[in-house]
Amino acid sequence: MKSRTKIFLTLFLTYAFFTNTYLTTNDASRFSLTAAIVEEHSFKIDGFLENVISEQWLPLDKAKFRGDTYSDKAPLGSFLGVPIYFILKYFNSDLEWTIYFVSLLTTGLLTALTAVLIYETGRHFTVDEEVRIRVALAFGLGSIALVYGTAFFSHAITSFFGFASFFLLFQIRHRKLSLGYLMAAGVFAALAISSDYYAGILAIALVGYSVVTVGKKTYLFLIPFFAVIILLMTYHWAAFESPLAVPYLYSNLFDNYHSTGFYGMRIPDSEFISRLKSNLFSRWGFFFTTPLAALALIAFPKFKKRFKEEAAVFLAVAVGLIYVIGVLGFFDAYSTRHLVPLVPFLFMLLYTLDFKDSRIKTSFYILTALSLIINFVGVDRFILDIDDSLIGATYGTHNLAGQFLMDQGINVHFLSLLPLFVFYGFIWRHEILHWAKPVSS
Repeated sequence: MKSRTKIFLTLFLTYAFFTNTYLTTNDASRFSLTAAIVEEHSFKIDGFLENVISEQWLPLDKAKFRGDTYSDKAPLGSFLGVPIYFILKYFNSDLEWTIYFVSLLTTGLLTALTAVLIYETGRHFTVDEEVRIRVALAFGLGSIALVYGTAFFSHAITSFFGFASFFLLFQIRHRKLSLGYLMAAGVFAALAISSDYYAGILAIALVGYSVVTVGKKTYLFLIPFFAVIILLMTYHWAAFESPLAVPYLYSNLFDNYHSTGFYGMRIPDSEFISRLKSNLFSRWGFFFTTPLAALALIAFPKFKKRFKEEAAVFLAVAVGLIYVIGVLGFFDAYSTRHLVPLVPFLFMLLYTLDFKDSRIKTSFYILTALSLIINFVGVDRFILDIDDSLIGATYGTHNLAGQFLMDQGINVHFLSLLPLFVFYGFIWRHEILHWAKPVSS
C-alpha cells in the first residue's frame, strides 16, 4: 500500500472515529440548508434549524429576509452535503446518522485529502519519505485540522479548496504541469470563497501567484474562477433577491460582527492587539493547539530565500487571516478556527527544515508529541467547555467507541481511544518496525 493511501486511510478513519452528531449553532445553520434543499427544494430553513440543533445553543445562527429564515453561512458546505443527505434519505437513515455522514464525507474527507496534498507537495522539497509522512500526519492529527475535520464547519472545506488551488499552481510552476490545470486551480479558489467569504483573502493571493506563474495566461485561471463566483451570486439572488447580498447582511449576528466597515472589515481598533493575543497565544489559542506552527515560522526565512513568490503567498494569507481574527475576534470555539486554512501552508514550510540537524529533529518530535496530546484531548472533548481542566476533560467521550460504551453505562474515559491506536499500529506496522530498527555502524 502506498504511503499516500496509508495517510488518507489513517486520517479518514480517525475523523470517522471522532465525527459526532452534535450540531452547534454554526453547523446547524449549514446542515439546515442541506436538509431544506433535499426535503423542500428550498433555501428557506424555517422548520429545520430548531429541529436539528442540539439543545442549549443560543442564539441560533440564521439570516432573516422578508419574514423567512435562511442560513447565514456561505453555501458550499451545504451544497456538498446535498447528495449525501439525499442518498441517506433513500435508505431512511435517522437524523443522527445523516448528520454524521454529511459531516464525515465533507469535512473529514477533505481534511484527509488536504494531508495527502501536503505529502505530495513534499516531493519538491525532500526525498526523505519518512519526513514527508510525518509532516502530513502531524498536520492531520497534531493541529486544529483534527477537530475541524470532525465537525460540519466551513473551515476544513475552505482549507482544502484554498490549498488545492495553490498546490496546482505550485505544480505548474515547479513541475511543469499542463496549463489545463490552471482552470481547476481557478475553480478551487472560487470554491474556497463559496465555503467561507473570508477566503477572498486566499483568492487574492492565488490570483497574484497565478500572474507570476503564467503571466498573461492567467485568464485560464480567471475564467473558471468567475464562472463559479457567478454561481455563488446566483444563490444570493435566489435567496436574497440581489447577487451582492451575502447572508451576513441579514444575519442575526450582523450587529455583533458585520455592521461596521465592509461586513466587519475595518481599521483595527483599540482591542485589535488584545484579540490577537487571545486568539494566538492564550490557552486553547492557535499556538497552544498547533505548536508546530512555531517551528514552521522558524523555517520561513530559509523558505523565503528559495521560494520568494510562494513566501509572498504565505505572507498574504497569514497577514490577511490574522487581520480578520484581530478585527472580529471569533475565539468562540476550539482554538482559532479561522486560521485553519493557513495551517497547510505552515506545514509546507516544515519541509525546508534540516531534519539531519539533531536539534531540529528533536524539536519536531517533541512538538509533534505535544500537538498530538493536545489535539486528541481537544477533539475528544470538543462539545465540552474548553476551559475545563485536562483532568476534568477525561469525563465523557466524543468518539464512536466511547459513545457506544457510554450508552451501555460504561465510562472508560480516554481508554476508548485504544481501538484507534490499534488501527494505527496495524496500518503502519512495517514503517514502525523500520523506524525502530537501530542503525548499523
